Amino acid sequence: MREGLGSRDWLVYAQNRDYAEAVLAWRRGRLVDSIAGLRAVAARLREMRAGIYLGDVLFDLAAVAAESGEAAVAREAADELEALARRLARDRYRGLAATASAWASFVGADKKGAARSAGLAVELLSGTGCISAEARALDILGRSLAGADRPGSMRALEQAVSRFDAAGAGWRRDRSLEALRALGGSARRRAAALTGPLTLSRREREVAGWRPAAGAPARSRRGCSSVSGRRSPTSPGLTPSSRRLPEWTWYGGPGSSGCDGGISAESSAGTDSGAAPP
Repeated sequence: MREGLGSRDWLVYAQNRDYAEAVLAWRRGRLVDSIAGLRAVAARLREMRAGIYLGDVLFDLAAVAAESGEAAVAREAADELEALARRLARDRYRGLAATASAWASFVGADKKGAARSAGLAVELLSGTGCISAEARALDILGRSLAGADRPGSMRALEQAVSRFDAAGAGWRRDRSLEALRALGGSARRRAAALTGPLTLSRREREVAGWRPAAGAPARSRRGCSSVSGRRSPTSPGLTPSSRRLPEWTWYGGPGSSGCDGGISAESSAGTDSGAAPP
């Protein structure tokens, strides 16, 4: 896209390109670059009065700022998105704004406030068909409940994993799985049930009742098939096995026609397709 557009600023395509690059920087761990890129895109869309496109950028800006510990930036983005959602008057934008507010509260050490906002976001987004956005609301809900309501945290994170799987959002699914495993104990075993048992210790596999399937190839200590030598994240050689839905690379996944408006860098760059970044 950069080669095709050159220095031209045609409609919002240049902003969509820069947005995708900022999200890729986020995924590659360059959080400072990601924040700078998202803020630049937001500023240009603001100048263009392109509010319908600005919402998604502010949504990601709040999340990456929270991840970076930039509480003021996260809150600023969340407040602007809330004001925008009031003007646009659509559940999708209200849900994005509530999720952004949850992240801002979370990084500001207000876990109760984060849980309230995240719960509202899940309620608003559940009827829009925006599977990936709903999953992101469930993810921050699970993280916010971790210290006060462990069962509720587990349920929210499991649902986030399921929604991300349906949307083909592999990177985000794996992050929710990491948060689920971090709860320890039964949550770690639940995470293994969603991805396969190789994440468990030998003793935990025995307790959970996992056994090699008849005729399955032997596996090394590192979880690789002795036949192919490649790691199998879904562990097809063990039972019970989990089957994932096809990996879709566009925003929201199949059956998301109710997801209205906006742009998403994930749809442009395919950053949530599950493929590893270069």
